[in-house]
Amino acid sequence: MTRLVIASVLIMAAAPAFAQTIPAQAPKAQPVASTDKSDANRIVCKTEKVIGTRLGGKKVCLTVKEWQERASVGREETDRVQRDSQLGTPSG
Repeated sequence: MTRLVIASVLIMAAAPAFAQTIPAQAPKAQPVASTDKSDANRIVCKTEKVIGTRLGGKKVCLTVKEWQERASVGREETDRVQRDSQLGTPSG
C-alpha cells in the first residue's frame, strides 16, 4: 500500500515538469472571410446539429464552393437511395 502511495506521489510531482517541457502549439490560422457574396472562396460558418444530443451542435466553417459540393453530394445520395428503394435493390 505504501509503495502505491509513493508511486502516485512521484507521478503527480513529475507531471508539472513534464507538462512544461512540451512545446506550445502554434495558434490556428483564422480564415479571412470575404465580403463579396459571389466569391466561391468566401468562408461561411454554420452550426450543424448533432444527432442524439440536445446540447446544441458543432460549428463548421467551409467555403461557399465546399458547401455547394456537400449539398450536391447529399442530393445525389438521396436520389440514389430513393431510386434503389423503388427498384427493390438494397441501398447498402
